[in-house]
Amino acid sequence: MRRTVIGIGLLALLTAGCGAQAPSPEATAPVGKAPAPVVSTTAVPPTSPGTSTSAPSTGPAVPPNQIDYSQVPETYPRSVWTTDNGRTVVVMGEEGGCAKLSGKVLAQNAEEVRVELLTTTETHRMCPLYVRTVPVSVTLDAPLGARKLVLTAKNGPY
Repeated sequence: MRRTVIGIGLLALLTAGCGAQAPSPEATAPVGKAPAPVVSTTAVPPTSPGTSTSAPSTGPAVPPNQIDYSQVPETYPRSVWTTDNGRTVVVMGEEGGCAKLSGKVLAQNAEEVRVELLTTTETHRMCPLYVRTVPVSVTLDAPLGARKLVLTAKNGPY
C-alpha cells in the first residue's frame, strides 16, 4: 500500500512538471537590466569538401527559372542565393526536432549543378515537434553562373 501511495505521488509530481513552462527571460532578468539575447545557430560541421550548413549572409538571388525543384517536396521553401562571387550556393530548407539538414554537391558540369538536401533524423529519443527554415550552403568548384541548379531531397539515417 505504501509503495502504491509513493508511486502515485511520484506520478503526480512528474505529470505536474510536464505542464510547467520555463520562466521568460524578462521574468528572471535583474531589475533594470535587459535580458541576455538568445543566440541560435544552424551550423553543422562539414562532413566532406563542398558540404556545409553554416549560414552566410544573403547575396544575389538565383532566378527561379534556373532552379529545378521537381525532386523536392512542394512545401519546401523556394529561396536560393549565391555568395562568394557565385561559388557558394545557399538553399533554404526545413529541419526541426531531431531532424537535421545538410547539403552536398552531387555533381557539377558545364550545364548543371546537382545539390542534395539530406535530412537525417535521430530516432532513439524524444523530439520536440517543430519545423524551422534554415539556410544550407554548398561550395562549388566554379561560380554557378547560368548553369541549371537541380535540387534533390532525401531522408537518411542519423
